[in-house]
Amino acid sequence: MMACLETPLPVCFRLNLDGLESERLKKLFGETYQFEIGKYNHNGVTIYPPKPISWYPQDKTAWQVDCGRTAFSKSAHQFDEVRDFHACLLKHTEFGNIDRQEAVSMLPVLLLNVKPGLKILDMCASPGSKTTQIIDLLQNEKGMVVANDMNKKRAYMLVHRLSRNTLQSAVVTCSPGQEFPGLYDAAGQLQVNNVFDRVLCDVPCSGDGTLRKNQSLWRDWHIGQGLTLFNTQLQLALRGASLLQVGGTMVYSTCSFNPIEDEAVVAELLRRCNGALEIVDASAILPGLKFREGRTKWRVGWRSKSRATSKGHIINKVQVEDETFLHQWFDVYDEVPNQLQGDRIQRAMFPPSNPSM
Repeated sequence: MMACLETPLPVCFRLNLDGLESERLKKLFGETYQFEIGKYNHNGVTIYPPKPISWYPQDKTAWQVDCGRTAFSKSAHQFDEVRDFHACLLKHTEFGNIDRQEAVSMLPVLLLNVKPGLKILDMCASPGSKTTQIIDLLQNEKGMVVANDMNKKRAYMLVHRLSRNTLQSAVVTCSPGQEFPGLYDAAGQLQVNNVFDRVLCDVPCSGDGTLRKNQSLWRDWHIGQGLTLFNTQLQLALRGASLLQVGGTMVYSTCSFNPIEDEAVVAELLRRCNGALEIVDASAILPGLKFREGRTKWRVGWRSKSRATSKGHIINKVQVEDETFLHQWFDVYDEVPNQLQGDRIQRAMFPPSNPSM
């Protein structure tokens, strides 16, 4: 896994099917820009032509270029065919006919199983790539997506991004997701629960799964980030579940490998909902998807701040005299020292006693 994280992230993009240019762009990427593999390279890195992402359900809608962004953009200054392809991407991204979106970022929306006519909430929508993907899947028919973000500046940017596509199926709101008020019904009454057919709960996270595109995370990451974010993530998930109609689907997603931000949040959500929610088999929604089942066992770590590690980083043992004091792992909550129990390390961060939950 570490070897993979050290390689550049492939360039990915998705066509906006609401745009007038979608069919022409499919032909351009599928024919015109299919230069010979191995014909061009930049500093030893092969520049590949675009290829459709095979598991994306809409044919020739999502595309991937199997080289990093830097090599791709720099090679555009050297080779005419690559330059034309690169210029086409930039132009149609600006016009709203293309959305730059990583392949893995497309998965949460696909797992929502969006259908025309549904009411959908995107709780933490900025920068908006998943929202535009939802709009495409609604197919311009009856239905709507509420794109929410708690930050005013990000909400304004969201409006700008969506205006390049279409706003007829979208509403932008600005509210903390965990305090989202609900929807008004046809009689003008505010309904605070059970109002959406689908909820996308793509929560703020430590982002340690994005190392391929943001190498600075190696310097800034520390073990306490997941612990700090746990409450916010759980509150967002709980509110999302309460807004979901009976029989609806919610997808909880992060960009993190940390089980404290992933499995622990989902396990506590299931426990608090007391049977009202169940986990759905993803393979039934997206056949062919390669995935690993969630963990049922993990440890909770804590690292004290010190002269050597002001942010709680994991560092080499030779740098400190008492590694045990600085860095501790706990298998169960009862092992946690009293001074760390409560706000810093919570019982809900540990694996549930019933792994089948």
